[in-house]
Amino acid sequence: MPFKRLKIIILVSFFQVLTLAAFAQSAPLHIWEIQGNGTQSPVLHQIVTTRVSIVTAVGSNCFFIQSPPQASDHDPLTSDGVKVFTGFRPGLSVGQSVVVTGIVQEYETMTQIGPNALSIRVDTSQLEMPQPIVFSDSFPGDLAMEVPALEAIEGMRVSFSALSTAPITANNRIPVSARMRRSFREPGIRHPGMSDLPVWDGNPEVFWVAPNALGLPLDRFVGAHATLKGSGVLQAEGSRYVIWPQTLDIAAPTLFEPVAAPEEKALTVGSLNAVLLREDNFFLDDNLVKTARYIIAGMRAPKVIALQEIGNAYILDRLAATLRSLDPNLNYQPVFRSGNDNIHLAFLVDAALKIVEVQQIGLSERLDNGQLLHDRPPLLLELELPTDPATRLFVLNVHLRSLINVDHPELGAQVRNKRHAQGLSVARVVQNYHGQNLVVLGDFNAYAFTDGYVDVLGQITGRDGLGALVPMEPIVYPYLNNLSASLPDSQQYSYNYEGNAELLDHCLSNDLPDFRVIRLQYARGNADNAWDHLKDPSTPYRSSDHDGLVLFLEPLRPILSSTTNVNRTNTRVFFPNPFGADDDIRIFFERSGNNNALLFNAAGQLVFHRSLKGKQEVFQLPELPAGLYFLRISGPGQFMTKKLILRQQ
Repeated sequence: MPFKRLKIIILVSFFQVLTLAAFAQSAPLHIWEIQGNGTQSPVLHQIVTTRVSIVTAVGSNCFFIQSPPQASDHDPLTSDGVKVFTGFRPGLSVGQSVVVTGIVQEYETMTQIGPNALSIRVDTSQLEMPQPIVFSDSFPGDLAMEVPALEAIEGMRVSFSALSTAPITANNRIPVSARMRRSFREPGIRHPGMSDLPVWDGNPEVFWVAPNALGLPLDRFVGAHATLKGSGVLQAEGSRYVIWPQTLDIAAPTLFEPVAAPEEKALTVGSLNAVLLREDNFFLDDNLVKTARYIIAGMRAPKVIALQEIGNAYILDRLAATLRSLDPNLNYQPVFRSGNDNIHLAFLVDAALKIVEVQQIGLSERLDNGQLLHDRPPLLLELELPTDPATRLFVLNVHLRSLINVDHPELGAQVRNKRHAQGLSVARVVQNYHGQNLVVLGDFNAYAFTDGYVDVLGQITGRDGLGALVPMEPIVYPYLNNLSASLPDSQQYSYNYEGNAELLDHCLSNDLPDFRVIRLQYARGNADNAWDHLKDPSTPYRSSDHDGLVLFLEPLRPILSSTTNVNRTNTRVFFPNPFGADDDIRIFFERSGNNNALLFNAAGQLVFHRSLKGKQEVFQLPELPAGLYFLRISGPGQFMTKKLILRQQ
């Protein structure tokens, strides 16, 4: 067997040598002949030899060569440059003249030579260094094409001045635009789209910069709105065109723009996708502090906060306690309901507001295929404000199915059906509460316009847009107001994806008969800042990848009192610690009502629940493993959490 393998290797090597020797006798090719005018080389998988070319950049395992100016075909559709992959650091310098022989490959859509059958010969010719292609307001253009405009300069020298359109990514790539303005997601299916449906061009004006690809220092704190100026060579990485810079200057400000301070009579209602507040997060302690700082400093601690992606009720309690530790005047009532996923919806409600009822929408509702409709069932909060007479406000917190795999050839239909069905489910709730004061907010995972497949916001608001593959059903009338979409164009975003600003976190409302809408704002500081800020809990920057929003409302009825804190009650809880199997928990309430006792284990899982109706309650716990637990007493206008150590039975 070893002999047979050796024989095969010898034969393959001999064949490669013969092929290389035979090809070496043919005429060398210009680089533009190797590149061609399409997305792939016309001599793909063939062994080629280049004409004498100039080294324009050198990396750790590759180098770039380009035809000298006098050898260019001056065809705007063909590139004069190409990457040579060696697999090791080549002993070459920028400006040297070389002749390269090797096999033409396409790697991540990038045409390159080598490393198989690779031969590099340094030539003594003194070649003129080609001038870089200058990126500008008009190049690259915004026209989506079968062959992107940047394909024609792949591997060539370029220079640019640009504005970053989003923060640096985990793999150290910065999306930028030479137009010096932000790029936004637009309506429709990404180019080439589908017949008779809206098409989005994909923003071809966005390109990328890899700061340290050729050994320059790396700044991991580059956010959106940074200015970059430099020169280098253009590389293709999948659908992205990335500049590997040889020179680079970056001015990267840290961005933080809080919402305005609320007016004295304002009721503020906020929403935040907290993202990281889950039990599997190793840095949960730090992230709780950071999220609390963002809520206080960025969102100005709204009276009501709709939260998405909360791991469990215990984590929500800890967030409320962290807020209180940073600002003793903040006293939030936690409202949590488990959904069908490992992340859940929740509310934090100022203790001065009376919680009338909390409804979970569609917990067991299923699709036609038997799957659960809502992974994170919408949560409807009913509040009573201390006005004369009392004012009711309904706040619907949503976190709908994401766009992941919406265009997948096999999974796409199922994803689109689920997104549409969730839109219908929310629309029915909206219509049922249309005569009330209704605010709908959260992470819709949908744009303010159609994505071409499903118009989720159109279905929920009732407002027909440009159309979609899955047609809308008329349910909501009168239409809901999309307060987020009424902001200036430059402010219509809450998230960044693939270098494009997107508005996924919306705030909708009906005409709110008992309120005047003062304004809606997003607390800037998350979506625009780099992930590395997350490591510093002493700042509010980048607590999440979503910007939180705050709606400012003014009740039209006179307010009876200002900020009476009904959560400061005389409720008393007694039990021994450590706690035994025969021990009692005794609770004395200031007032009877719909109170609850909830026991969580150290992992934050709910292990016991008891409804408490009277002013005095005495009960025992079920048989549980010894360990650390947390007892939460909650109800309208009051809550407290106490540590309980259960000893071995």
